[in-house]
Amino acid sequence: MNAPVTSRPSEALGKLEGYLDGVRRAYLNGWAMDEADPSRPVGLVIRIDGEIAYRTLASLYRQDLPDRGISEGYNGFHVWLANLSPLVAHEISIQREADGAELPGSPRTLPPAPRFDAEVEAYLVEMLEGLEHGEAESRALAFLARQTDRLLERHGERDARGADRRALGQHRRRFGKLLARPAGAAASAAPPRPRALFIDDEIPNGRRDAGSVAILSHMRAMAALGHEVGFVAARGLGDQEANEALARREAITAYGAPFYYSVEDVLKRQASAFDVVYLHRLSNARCYLPLARIYQPRARILYSVADLHHLRLARQGAVEARPELTEFSRQIAFSEFDAARRADAVITHSAVEAAVLRRGAPAAKVHVAPWAVFAAPRGAPFHERAGIAFIGQSAHPPNPDAVQWLTREIMPRVWARNDALRCRIVGYGWTLSAVPDRDDRVDVVGPVPDLGEVLGAVRLTVAPLRFGAGIKGKVLDSFAAGVPCVMSPIAAEGLALASPLNGLVADGAEAIAEAILRLHDDEALHAAAAAAGLEMIAREASEARVIEALAGALGRAPG
Repeated sequence: MNAPVTSRPSEALGKLEGYLDGVRRAYLNGWAMDEADPSRPVGLVIRIDGEIAYRTLASLYRQDLPDRGISEGYNGFHVWLANLSPLVAHEISIQREADGAELPGSPRTLPPAPRFDAEVEAYLVEMLEGLEHGEAESRALAFLARQTDRLLERHGERDARGADRRALGQHRRRFGKLLARPAGAAASAAPPRPRALFIDDEIPNGRRDAGSVAILSHMRAMAALGHEVGFVAARGLGDQEANEALARREAITAYGAPFYYSVEDVLKRQASAFDVVYLHRLSNARCYLPLARIYQPRARILYSVADLHHLRLARQGAVEARPELTEFSRQIAFSEFDAARRADAVITHSAVEAAVLRRGAPAAKVHVAPWAVFAAPRGAPFHERAGIAFIGQSAHPPNPDAVQWLTREIMPRVWARNDALRCRIVGYGWTLSAVPDRDDRVDVVGPVPDLGEVLGAVRLTVAPLRFGAGIKGKVLDSFAAGVPCVMSPIAAEGLALASPLNGLVADGAEAIAEAILRLHDDEALHAAAAAAGLEMIAREASEARVIEALAGALGRAPG
């Protein structure tokens, strides 16, 4: 038994089912499945003559598996082999990465070729069959066609039998058809569904930040549009546990260690396999848009801006009187517009930012796509609620500035008229030291397992952002819980606010304090604002709206 490569406990694994179907000079294929969890892709190690030569995931679709009632079908593997001498025998074995369990049908001995020309001919035919199933890179076609021509010439010189000539001629005609296809078409993968790859900085966590909520929503919408969805994080590929949790939770393929070591590795090793590449945030558009063009030549490239960084930086520079940020914002603006021009479509969550983007990129490329928010009003009635809450992670620069302004300038004006009103600071990263000079009436809660419990206890939330960009998840979450939110103009930007919600937008510390007190004490206004917020969520942030918007970005109608 070969020793396992990873230290994952075998108790967490089920029996390894599957089979090594075929071993050829050019490739091997088969299927593998964990009996305890058939939907979890099995990691495999391929050894040639005792040495680890390849690693792969058994995640390709095979129609025969559901036909036989074995699984849903995503348990196949197909690995192209390189540099195998046809003159000697090779022992090929496959084990499960986690525990070294041998795959049924393994090991297998590949015998040496009895005749070199015959072996090369068989190799070319096998490669051709693979190409017709979309499993190799298109640049191999020209090489294979040349080799076939050479074989034809050799057979012609030897006056080969007519049957052999006809067979090789058929192979050459098949190559010709492949070569006549549009660039990239012959090399594309051919699963039952089109494939989409999502790229973001980190593995998304819907409890951490709005950007995570947005990309998770768009992945679900892409799946609803018929795509097989994959995800890779620019940071965090090595967090195997988090990748597996994401894959199980969202029913997607999460690419990570030990099978892939970078985003470029995924793009390169899955060359021409994706129909859509979704780049979330400017950082990933700058790094990976050129690589996506090289390795995924037929993919539609979507650039999702999350929010326009140059707007946020310019506003921050103005608020904090930092001219270096203003200058930096101009550089970022150039990068954002450049990425927008080079992508096939640009996605923003805000109509305001869409208008900005259309000034520097073709208007037809720009699409407003919200993320889905689910209305879930709950909690105590008005007279049993009390206090306010600020929601947002401390690592996002607009949030610490907003909390400082709230606790030092806004709340003292509130306490001058209602000294019992308490304020909660909720979100990742908040500690007592993060809120200096804190009044005892400010509760630093930090992250919570269920935001609904906080929103079910307070009367309202407040979003006093002095700078920022994009749609604010904190506002949408509040509305979805049936809790009104007092907003600064920056926090309300891009939202379609009808009455009385538009009356909750206030500019300046005094105006925000007045709006907090009015909404906290007026039950009728509170009820009307809560109902209007729920109606806005249903109208503007439904799953159907997201699917329709993404279909537009893909250049087709939903359905």
